[in-house]
Amino acid sequence: MKKIFIIPSFFIFLFILYINFPFNQKKTTEVILSVDNMNSTQVLKSIKEDFNNFKGIRFIDASLITETIIFEVKNDNIDISNIDNILSKWGCTIKDIDYKILK
Repeated sequence: MKKIFIIPSFFIFLFILYINFPFNQKKTTEVILSVDNMNSTQVLKSIKEDFNNFKGIRFIDASLITETIIFEVKNDNIDISNIDNILSKWGCTIKDIDYKILK
């Protein structure tokens, strides 16, 4: 009788462990960039379009007033050299960069 209870309980435990274990989950990172020389709406629009061309970018927004770009990227699909290339293409440079792993 105990075996009938123990065997299904063991499989239920393994199933719950499998669902909650993060081995197959992709990381999402929020990146905040402070940028120099982002001085027109056309530059801002072009930068956003270039960032959206990268696979894994889930969200991007920018502000001319604060010269800040914020985006979410999944699974480390973009690195600092890609960011620098996009910004330098439009005459901008990175002043400061901050990031936070969300998941």
